[in-house]
Amino acid sequence: MTEELRKLVELILSANTCTDIFGTNKKRAKNLYHSYARQVHPDNVKGIDTESVDFDKVFGKLSEFWEEFKNGGISASAASNTINSGRTTYTLKGVDFENDRIKVFRAVSSGGDNVQLVVERQKLKNEAYDLLIKIAEQKEYTAFFPKAIDEFAIAQPDGEHAVYAQSVTDGFISLRRIKNAFDKSGQTIDGRDIAWIWRRVLTALGTMYDAEVLHNGLSDLDNILIHPAEHGLIITGWYAGEFKQSASDLNDIAKVFYELSADAPKDILNFFRGCLGKNVYHPFTLLEEFDNLLSVLYGERKFHEFNIPANIEEEL
Repeated sequence: MTEELRKLVELILSANTCTDIFGTNKKRAKNLYHSYARQVHPDNVKGIDTESVDFDKVFGKLSEFWEEFKNGGISASAASNTINSGRTTYTLKGVDFENDRIKVFRAVSSGGDNVQLVVERQKLKNEAYDLLIKIAEQKEYTAFFPKAIDEFAIAQPDGEHAVYAQSVTDGFISLRRIKNAFDKSGQTIDGRDIAWIWRRVLTALGTMYDAEVLHNGLSDLDNILIHPAEHGLIITGWYAGEFKQSASDLNDIAKVFYELSADAPKDILNFFRGCLGKNVYHPFTLLEEFDNLLSVLYGERKFHEFNIPANIEEEL
């Protein structure tokens, strides 16, 4: 084993955090990872004197530290990892959702409550917690939004990043998973199910409008959670929100529902099309119009069982 390789092995095995190996510069860290991975991969050390070094272990630890770096300093072994907010300790149970802005972890608080921890990937001030607190003032409609329960910061490779915790309720499924399950099964969502979901979307949008908050991410179906059995809906994913009264969220979500409703009655499709560009309309006004339309199409309102394709569990 060369002296260079020996030093690299020592670096990896003695490291306590991802920054011990990669530093904090993201571009340099990526180059270092690929270089180090080539050098310590078990397949690439065959035929040399490894001096009894377990390169499976070395490569495994390097990979874990790389995942930790990409996660912003949170260990990849989420099941055994904890984060202390100063108020309580959260035990991470896995990843619910991630994109280039956030990573959302399932977690359990020290008090035994199921929560989601939303960790900002970028070093930005996060107003999500304050937005949810503002919406909570609209007490009549709080069921449509997660409850903000904690806000703090964690140290990440490039500094402190915002984290907020929100309560979660069992049984909710993202609209993305529902859409994918229907697409894979070759089925379409019944117009009556589109109707009750859209009614709840308009109610949530009206609440947000009155609270003067803007979501800015409702075209992402991971941010809309559905409880099929209880006809529940929650708007989540507030990491890009802002304090602003605007109907632009309505345009975003109307486009999505127009695409979801390919086999719905033509009048419903026309309604979604008509919502586009209606920045001057209050969502509650549109809700009243939509209810009148549903009365014509379906008559007296009745509960309609929302049957999800059996392959929904594949859409994790």
